[in-house]
Amino acid sequence: MIKEPKTLETERLVIRRVYSTDITLFSATSDPEVTKYEPWQPHEDVTQLMEYINQVFDRYEEGNITEWTIEIEETGEPIGMINIHNINKTHKHGELGFWLAKEFWNKGYATEACKAVILYAFTELDFRRIHSITASGNEACKRVLGKIGMSYEGTFRNYMYLNSTGRKELSDVEMYSVLKNEIN
Repeated sequence: MIKEPKTLETERLVIRRVYSTDITLFSATSDPEVTKYEPWQPHEDVTQLMEYINQVFDRYEEGNITEWTIEIEETGEPIGMINIHNINKTHKHGELGFWLAKEFWNKGYATEACKAVILYAFTELDFRRIHSITASGNEACKRVLGKIGMSYEGTFRNYMYLNSTGRKELSDVEMYSVLKNEIN
């Protein structure tokens, strides 16, 4: 039986399970600006996004309920995705990841979605820590991480291949985190 991720609602957003209709996000997943700091290549074909969506469905079947689509509440339009991955149930922590379609940048949506997911992880999943890594050059993401209460922990040098370097050289990434007792 498939476990459903809990739907989270904020003032302007619905953070809900992923559906096959989220294929409409292809324009974002194929955009080099959206994927610039991602370890995955921009999608060249809509089937690549559908493969990813099917992988999410498989993870739902395995009991992973921490992958969502971010949707505008007023219009029902999907604008990005958010998840908690690299979960360690024993030590009660996980890694936050997210991306938004370019036309929804700088509107506070990422901050709003991240706050809701972090609160859910701390209150419903009993996590003690959430961390996130971002490319050292991704200033917009670092601003979001600061707004959601995360603190800089350090830089991992030559950590992963990212699209920002053409995947030709390893990039530095920075880790940020927030602890359950730091959230009001």
